[in-house]
Amino acid sequence: MEQEKLNFIVKCVVEFYSSTNEQRRAELNNFLVQIQSDSTSWLYSFELLTGNYESSCKHFGSSILYTAIHDHFDEVAYKANEIRQFLVNILTESHHTLQFAVYNKLTLCLAIFILSTMPDIWANPFEELTVTWSSNPELLMKVLSDVAIAFQTIKLPLQQRNIVKSTLLTKSKAIIDITRTILCAPDSTPPIQAAGIDCVENWMKLPGACLEDWQHVFFIVLENKINDNVTCSRLITVVSENKEVRAYPKFCIAFIEFLATKLTPNFYNNIKMLNFNDFEDGDAEMALEDVCSLINSIVVFMTNVIDLIISSESYHTQSLPLLTQICDFFSSISNFPQPFPSKETFSDIPLEFWCNFRDALSCTKKQEIKQAFLKYFAHNLSYAIVKMSLPTRKDMLSKQEYEKFETYRMHRAQDSVTLYDLEPEETINFLINSLIQSYQEGDLIKAEAILYLFGDISDYFSETEKQQIETFLRINMEFLNSGGVKNFNTYEDVKRNYGENLMNSISKFSYLLFSEEYSDDNMIRNALGIGHYFMISHPETTSSALKYILGLVERQHPSLLPMADTLIGVCYSFFQNEELIENDRIDAMRIIGYLLSIRPLDFILQSLDTLVLPRIEFLKRFIRGEEDISKYSGNEFERKVLFEIKVTAAIIKTIQRKNKNNDSGETIINDMNGRTVIHSPPPRRHKKEPSNPEILSKTSPVYMILSQFAVDIPLLLQKFYTNESLMQRLTELLVSALNSLKEDVVHFGELYINVIDTLIYVHTKIASHLAKHFVIVTSKQEQLYIPIMDKINYWFSKVVDGSVTFTNEDDIVDIIDLSYHIMRKGLTMLQTGSVQPQTANFLRNIALICISTITTDNTNAKREAALTLKYWSKYIRDSQVTMIGDMVNSIIPQLIPPLIHEIQNRCISQNVLDAVTEILYTIFTYYKDKTDEVFVQMYPEGCDGLMGQIFKSPGNMKSFQLKVGILNKSVKNAKV
Repeated sequence: MEQEKLNFIVKCVVEFYSSTNEQRRAELNNFLVQIQSDSTSWLYSFELLTGNYESSCKHFGSSILYTAIHDHFDEVAYKANEIRQFLVNILTESHHTLQFAVYNKLTLCLAIFILSTMPDIWANPFEELTVTWSSNPELLMKVLSDVAIAFQTIKLPLQQRNIVKSTLLTKSKAIIDITRTILCAPDSTPPIQAAGIDCVENWMKLPGACLEDWQHVFFIVLENKINDNVTCSRLITVVSENKEVRAYPKFCIAFIEFLATKLTPNFYNNIKMLNFNDFEDGDAEMALEDVCSLINSIVVFMTNVIDLIISSESYHTQSLPLLTQICDFFSSISNFPQPFPSKETFSDIPLEFWCNFRDALSCTKKQEIKQAFLKYFAHNLSYAIVKMSLPTRKDMLSKQEYEKFETYRMHRAQDSVTLYDLEPEETINFLINSLIQSYQEGDLIKAEAILYLFGDISDYFSETEKQQIETFLRINMEFLNSGGVKNFNTYEDVKRNYGENLMNSISKFSYLLFSEEYSDDNMIRNALGIGHYFMISHPETTSSALKYILGLVERQHPSLLPMADTLIGVCYSFFQNEELIENDRIDAMRIIGYLLSIRPLDFILQSLDTLVLPRIEFLKRFIRGEEDISKYSGNEFERKVLFEIKVTAAIIKTIQRKNKNNDSGETIINDMNGRTVIHSPPPRRHKKEPSNPEILSKTSPVYMILSQFAVDIPLLLQKFYTNESLMQRLTELLVSALNSLKEDVVHFGELYINVIDTLIYVHTKIASHLAKHFVIVTSKQEQLYIPIMDKINYWFSKVVDGSVTFTNEDDIVDIIDLSYHIMRKGLTMLQTGSVQPQTANFLRNIALICISTITTDNTNAKREAALTLKYWSKYIRDSQVTMIGDMVNSIIPQLIPPLIHEIQNRCISQNVLDAVTEILYTIFTYYKDKTDEVFVQMYPEGCDGLMGQIFKSPGNMKSFQLKVGILNKSVKNAKV
């Protein structure tokens, strides 16, 4: 009978590996899996492994033996002596003839067996195996290594695992002696060496392994393999990943000494001997993979311990000289002479070390230590200019290499920040002097790299750097005025990058130019002059220059006036140039608007006649059907209409003076003589009242423009409300007017409400965007409360009634988002006594819309509805208004059943479940009587389970969440 089963196993295994029929192989696979999982099948493994069977049968025999020992050791423990004897014997007698996969499986079987039987059943396995396999050191090393590997994954009860771990750590000193003896033996072969290295590596990975105990043999292994980058990298990584490495400062210092005096000098000599010119395009990364790996492993280790070295003053006599040598090595790597990435791919790897080293030096109180190592950071920055410089010809890098180089530049620019954190003034001075030198040498490529580095520190400038900023602006303006970029014979990418890097650097610290501490007109003039140069002199930088100048002039500072006329003239020429892209023309008009805003009112009004009036007249003719469209081809007319609206919006957004430089709270616009205070500062928390229309009609450019255009907007809506692009542009114009007019927009309240009303179901996203801005501005203007609330309720009630058909599936998301926005930003309006009936109706509509949406399959809408309803529940908790309480009571029968259904939804997301839980808790605790009525209706025969507890005994919020979570989890775990 036993022989029949063995024959059946052999037949199944042989047929499985020889058959090409997929269906038959699947059947055989099921048989073999069942056999392997059977706790008695391992008894056939001995015969399969020792009998005259095919290699596939031997492999299957080793697999079922492994499964028995690994998964069912308690069931085979009674045969422990027999199993041990078999494994030791077969490995001793056949290790040189076994197939490699079978050999690996059997050594692992023995390793797991040792871990499962020590220390009670097999007390001294390592000592006994050392004697048994004294003539087979490679086999001994392999099994010892597998013991350490298997411990990481073996399934043992915690108490037994701790006993085994303690035993292994106790035995580790014996393992160290065994390993050292074998590795240092004169007849040690490469395979034995490899097995010994694996043993050292895996035993050092054991939790709790004492690195100092392993120190000697670890260094022996490293020194023997000092030219093997892959092995050295692997071993160094073992130390880096040891969570307790910092607890062994003596080991760390000894290891650093080994790295500094033996490994890194030898390694650097090896890479210097490489012929980097032999690398073809794209070959460097593959050819230097092992080099990069070793550098990275050293960087990771040093990064982990650098703060320990700096803070452990008692070891400084030993550690600081060694750290100097390590810094020499990293500096050589960071500043390796070959170009990145075509010839080398490793010079950015030490960046992590330098950043952590900087942090450690910043924390030390000993300035002499900081000063001693400062030279390395300065050296890195100096060479970063070379390493980051663009190639002299564009075709020197492939597209892929160029992308890698750009990533490298982005990371390597950290060198300037690193040195700036340690010595700010010296860093800026060095970069400025290097820039001056590059100009003197006529090296625009070098200047571009310097400006890239300068841009990374510009974000951190403060008032203390005024002198350096003044110098920076002056030397660049002088260089550009001297012919600068035009005189350089280089490709356009360099010129474009140079201009963009320069303008980017200035943009980052430009806010300082307009602060009271600076207030230097020459600096602002130079900053504007640089933008003006790149706008008119180089087409490739026009777009960047327009955005750069826009960032400066939007501050509307009086110091801009000396350059205003020049820039307005240039920008108007750009605006009229129809060959430029539309966005550049619009940016030019925005610049004009901001510069006009700081001029006297009479000048602004004269300019409006030129800039705005023709556009308004054109739009009026278009709206009334009076424009001759025969002179336009294709969709040219529609593009012109959209463009003219966009231009008008740009003027509206920029032409009125904002009160950014006045902290008093005064509202400031311009009169005929300049600045005029129209409103005194209101008391704190006091709402601002709208200005008199008569005053606005004489002093507010935006009011004048909108007044001109407003009369035709209803007709525009009537005729073109289905044109999404046109409506998008119109709402952008109205939002710009809102942001400029603020509370004065109440004079156009009816117009805004009419626009939103027309678009809310046709272009929901566009209308919701406008409505959100409108609510923010007008939510404290009582004269608009009732018309706003009436319209809001009208919009929402139609959604509740189902009489609205949205054009997009996610339009309901925008409606719900709008309701959330109204609750958050329109709180003052909602809480006003005169509109409480409207507020109650509004809250009712929100709840019903959300509750109907929360049960749909639209994930976005479901999430938005849940979060909105969660905020709604907070509002009703905080409300003391009887009318709102009555409203909630009236809709509870419509709220609870869908919410109860949702908490039993196996597909509900956690954030939606959390929101629904909070909503239910609010209803159950604040409206208990009505909740009880609903419970009776839903469960007329009662419900004593978890659901009954949720209804009847909600408890506190935490316990309620726990109950709902248990209920939902039970639903998810239930079989479908």
